[in-house]
Amino acid sequence: MLHKQTKESHWALPGGRAQMLENSKACVQRELREELDVEVEAEAERMLWVTENFFTYDQKNTMS
Repeated sequence: MLHKQTKESHWALPGGRAQMLENSKACVQRELREELDVEVEAEAERMLWVTENFFTYDQKNTMS
């Protein structure tokens, strides 16, 4: 599951952020609902990794 902005040359995973006090499970379920319009009921056994990205977009420093 990747996406690319029309004017950009790189591909990326769909992004999102946890809401204040939202746990990881609820965040993943909400983000998949927002990005793909699907409900997710599966249980995750354990977290595999976390990633944090810092980049420049449209001449602005951005954190995601």
